[in-house]
Amino acid sequence: MGSCSLSLKTLLTVPYVQRLLSFSACCPTVSVTTTGSSNSTQFVRLGTYHALAATDPTSEESYHAGRPVYVHALRREYLFYVPGRARGLWMVGPRVGRFSGGLANRGDDLCVDRVDRPWKFADVGGWVTDPELTVKCVNETVGEFSMHPQATRLGTIWASFGLNSL
Repeated sequence: MGSCSLSLKTLLTVPYVQRLLSFSACCPTVSVTTTGSSNSTQFVRLGTYHALAATDPTSEESYHAGRPVYVHALRREYLFYVPGRARGLWMVGPRVGRFSGGLANRGDDLCVDRVDRPWKFADVGGWVTDPELTVKCVNETVGEFSMHPQATRLGTIWASFGLNSL
């Protein structure tokens, strides 16, 4: 019987595997909240966002720039990553992939709920920092904020490819 000998580098260049690993490591539902100053001008962008990959992980629209795309639970607002030359940013806005939103963060993390830099919001005078704005993982079964259990399954996915450690 023949053997399959794919290198880790080759394996991770397969787009479907990249998307699967990306989504499995990230939270499927996040909450965007603040008690700060962005609440007065950007309140329509606050709320619960669901990853499009949660319903269809194979869809091209579920990801942008190798990261999950989230859609607001009630409005046509999206939480997505915009790539840049040196580093990109996470943004909340009406059109995926466009720098035309009201909330932004220069954090370059794979998962938006792991960004630890302060968020900014668009105001009349330009971009203003809101230190109170947070994006947190929501554990929907309990209704609390936590690390999503799916993230712990990443080790199982690696093991299924015969990769027990990096």
